[in-house]
Amino acid sequence: VKLPSGEWGMAAHCDIPQRTFEHAIKHIAATEKNLDYIIITGDLEAHDMWEYSQNYTKYRVNYVNTFLKEQFGDVPIYNSIGNHEGVPGMRELMASHNMVEYDQRGPAWLYSTLADSWRTWLPEDTMVDIRYRASYAVRPYPGLKLISINTIYCSHFNFYVYLNITDPDDTLQWLSNHLLESEKKGEKVHLISHIPTGSGYCLRGWAHNFYDLVNRFENTIAGQFYGHTHQDHFQVYFDRGDPTGRVTHVNMVAPSLTTYAYNNPGYRIYTIDGNYKGSSFTVLDWEAYYTNLTEANARGEPEWKLAYKMKEAYNMPDLSPASFNAVIDQMFTNETLFRDYYIYYHRNDQYKMSCIKEASCRKTYACACKTARSYDEKHFCPN
Repeated sequence: VKLPSGEWGMAAHCDIPQRTFEHAIKHIAATEKNLDYIIITGDLEAHDMWEYSQNYTKYRVNYVNTFLKEQFGDVPIYNSIGNHEGVPGMRELMASHNMVEYDQRGPAWLYSTLADSWRTWLPEDTMVDIRYRASYAVRPYPGLKLISINTIYCSHFNFYVYLNITDPDDTLQWLSNHLLESEKKGEKVHLISHIPTGSGYCLRGWAHNFYDLVNRFENTIAGQFYGHTHQDHFQVYFDRGDPTGRVTHVNMVAPSLTTYAYNNPGYRIYTIDGNYKGSSFTVLDWEAYYTNLTEANARGEPEWKLAYKMKEAYNMPDLSPASFNAVIDQMFTNETLFRDYYIYYHRNDQYKMSCIKEASCRKTYACACKTARSYDEKHFCPN
């Protein structure tokens, strides 16, 4: 132990205690009375991955979802699978069905656990897809399909996917079929998942194919929601992958409750075009909340504060892809704007603040926002 944590955790290279998670959920349930649904983008365990076991993972999955149900009652909760739901050690060994001895060494036990835990909020016809590939599609409202897709099939730590690096378990084909169906019906689609495709965690080939799918169904996909990175940020897509061309879409990557690493806990509340005939179901704005754990430990309890409202903070006319790209372009030279982004990114105004004054550091963060396709930062940000 280098430095003992406080009662509620600390913004360091560690995770939060269970009491901080429960405090956050109780706070949200008490203050947000008009939630239409909740998105959980995975990673229900801490980073002590060599301590994982199947039984403990089953316990964590069921504990989290039971606790959410207790706090939010009838509000639907839509989950996606995270890379930390696998065990042990090399936690992401989620093989596709072409692996020899899949029934003995594959993730069927995990996918069945998820299906049983998630079925509280899902129709029975989603269970087959969850048990097969830990993905599903559901319609929260007429005209809107929500698709939860397993992006652990793109994780570079999931060594089993190297048996079929193109499309493990035909998951991208499955996604394409759902998007095509919605396009024909005139539906809008929300994609929820764990790993955003701009993350270096995601294999290049899979990310390229996913990127092309998003652009192909640009007018059908109304929003994309991710986690995994633990940071508060976003990534934009370009038509045909041309960084000088039209911006088509945005990965909205929400902050984590865990502090790992050097963050304060945070969450987002999205305002989305509502449930009416002809709705765009696009994100109109979002609010980001956080708690400062240094203050929480001093005062004896976390205080959850509004960090920013997206449109207001960045003076955006709307949350269109073009507006996001305009904000990114300003990051390269506008120190004031970048300072805000950098602090929101970590929810921590003490973390390596010298970055704000360094053009190379600003470029690193801004270029990451232009890259929704892994291992392609030099392409999307050549200068």
